[in-house]
Amino acid sequence: MINYLQKLLLVCFLLPTFCNASNEQVLNWTQQTLLKTLTLNYKNLDNQLESVKPNYTPEAWEDLRSFLGDKFVAIRDNQLVLHPTAIKTRQLIVQQGFENIIYWRVNQGIKVPELNLNLYFSAVVVKSNKPSYLIQSLTVTKESIN
Repeated sequence: MINYLQKLLLVCFLLPTFCNASNEQVLNWTQQTLLKTLTLNYKNLDNQLESVKPNYTPEAWEDLRSFLGDKFVAIRDNQLVLHPTAIKTRQLIVQQGFENIIYWRVNQGIKVPELNLNLYFSAVVVKSNKPSYLIQSLTVTKESIN
């Protein structure tokens, strides 16, 4: 029983240390990935989207594409070049899931002035090999700005 308690205490102390070591990296990576995803130019929209696609699981990518689908039409039709900026709404929640897999939920706001929108992302991020992280799932809400 004592041996079990010692192991439990050790895990309780080491797990947060492990997570904290990369929390800032996860926040920064997620923010940069979302900004790069939304930095779009009507001239090479498809190539830009293909370059960021490896940062997403197929499910997360499909969610993003279906949410932004009509925006892609507006970008092409209006010959827009998007210049998104991060809104200071970053939030990180470290979670431990099935079989002790650690993942992060990152909430990040992005302002896209050319579309008159603030987009609020909630992304589940997991550790990966290449790229170093992967957006596993993604929900997006939008707010019109005038």
